[in-house]
Amino acid sequence: VEVEWNDDKSDPNETTNLAYKVCDEEDVLTVFGPFTTTSALATVDIFKNAAIPVCSGSVSNADWSGMGDGRFFRGDATTRQMCTYFADFVIDDMGLTKVAMYYEQSDWGQGMYDEFAAAFTERGGEIVYSDVFQIDQKDFNASLTKFKEIDDQYDLFFLVAHLNEASLLVNQMRRL
Repeated sequence: VEVEWNDDKSDPNETTNLAYKVCDEEDVLTVFGPFTTTSALATVDIFKNAAIPVCSGSVSNADWSGMGDGRFFRGDATTRQMCTYFADFVIDDMGLTKVAMYYEQSDWGQGMYDEFAAAFTERGGEIVYSDVFQIDQKDFNASLTKFKEIDDQYDLFFLVAHLNEASLLVNQMRRL
C-alpha cells in the first residue's frame, strides 16, 4: 500500500479538484478525508459516482455516512450528537438557560447552530441572540459590540468557530 498525501486547504473548490484527480487514478483504493463538512459535501457525487470508499475523521454532518451508498464513514460524532450533549451540559451541569450564539457561515457552522438550537430549546433553553461570521473574517468588532450591548440578556456566549477565527475573535473580545 502506498499513501499519497494531498492538502485541500479546507477549501471546497480545492477538495473538488483533488476528488476528481483521485477518482481518475485507477489504483486508488480509498480516501481518508476531507477535514471539513463543507469540503466533504462538495465531493459527495464525485466519490459516490466513482464508488470509492471515503473515511473522514472529522466530518460531523449527520447525513454523511448515509450519502455514499455504504462507502462513506466517519470517525467523529455527528453535529446532532455533539449539540444534544452540549445542550444537556449547559442546562443540567451549568444550570444556564439563555445563550447567545456566534457561528461561522458554513455547512458545519449552520449545522451546529441548528442542532444546538433545536436541542437547547427542546430542553427549555432560549437562544436570545445569534449572529454569523464569514470564514477568514478578520474583524469581528461590529458583531462583538452587539453581543456586549446585550450581555445582560444571556448567560453563555456559545462560539462555533475553527481555530484561526476563534483566536482572532477571542483577542478582540478581550480588547472590548
